[in-house]
Amino acid sequence: MRMVTEGNTKQKRGTGAKLALHSPSAIRLLKSQPAPTTEPLDPREFLHTEAHIRRRVYIAAAIVVIALAATLIAGTATGIVSGPNLVAPAQTQTSALTTHGFLEFSVMADGWDAETSTCPIARLRPEDSEEYTVCRAVPANTRDIIELDEGRYYLSWITPVDADGTLYIPPEGETLVNIQAGHTITRPATFTRVPVVESTFGDYAATIDIVWEAMAHGDETLTGEAGEAFMRKLQENANEAPNFFIYVPEEY
Repeated sequence: MRMVTEGNTKQKRGTGAKLALHSPSAIRLLKSQPAPTTEPLDPREFLHTEAHIRRRVYIAAAIVVIALAATLIAGTATGIVSGPNLVAPAQTQTSALTTHGFLEFSVMADGWDAETSTCPIARLRPEDSEEYTVCRAVPANTRDIIELDEGRYYLSWITPVDADGTLYIPPEGETLVNIQAGHTITRPATFTRVPVVESTFGDYAATIDIVWEAMAHGDETLTGEAGEAFMRKLQENANEAPNFFIYVPEEY
């Protein structure tokens, strides 16, 4: 024990020598101390705690909330979506949305009959190609839609043939259409009816040849059973024209 002398008075300072925490004496001293017995803080007593303690609790809670929000935002930004009601889109669906667009046809043909006439045929070829890669039978006097890869295409038409052999003059030339991913564009087309007596054998022969060629690049409307039914109706309707006789292309 340290003694300090000031004049004639002796005083004690301190309570004794300090024990190092790693010393055997300190260990024995700590083991001899009874375990602290504290009751959990009653939430109703929280408001009666010191202001600075309450402030620390509020700050800690705010930090936890901010951290959780940052984690959710980061996961969403990187495409990581989770939770019972959130489903990340499949990769194939995402690709389709970003690489495909839609072309809507609006075809008008006065006198055309869906039951007895062949359909107009839309032909599409890429801007940098001379070959038609997509051909589709499109009913007249209605709307139809087709899904295409993103890009620029030239659109042209083949005349339908009515039950009595009537032909239609399709829109002239080719129309350039720009297909953008995720977008739909509409291209109207009006066909002009030609009196059947004004059509020649060459008109029908050329129409059958062009239709036969289009079938090589046709979609589901011009292939399989649908393609056979289309060609059969085309031949039968053409044969009804007064200026035409039975004609079958060499490839048929």
